[in-house]
Amino acid sequence: MSKQGLVLLPGFCCDQTYWQAQVDALSEIAECSCAHYGALDSIPAMAESVLRSAPDRFSVAGHSMGGRVAFEIYRQAPDRVERLAVFNTGTAARPAGPIGQQEESNRRRLLGVARAEGMRAMALQWVQGMVAPPRLQDRRLIETIVAMF
Repeated sequence: MSKQGLVLLPGFCCDQTYWQAQVDALSEIAECSCAHYGALDSIPAMAESVLRSAPDRFSVAGHSMGGRVAFEIYRQAPDRVERLAVFNTGTAARPAGPIGQQEESNRRRLLGVARAEGMRAMALQWVQGMVAPPRLQDRRLIETIVAMF
């Protein structure tokens, strides 16, 4: 029996590290590959890059921004996508008004931290809102995420 192709799409500032546990767990039943976006700066360009290297038919799973890339892959080549899964992926534009302004302010604050103190300092702040509170004490998990950034 041949293995099903599975393309895994990491989120913003993430890489294969994010998906490694799934790659390990699924290796007997799926031919897993993880996208690397390099310097690509648009969702359509990321999707095109993935499609150039993906099998003729494949399943795709995306996390966060990777989910948006998965949707774009499906828009560009629906006949090639066997299955599609997205995790923690927003589909709506940033909200208008105070909520959207606060989100923009938070993003700019983190960008300022990265510029002034480096990516490690920014990542340490970012994980506080992205990792479930009970897991914030898991130093191994937090260091893995920070190293990925």
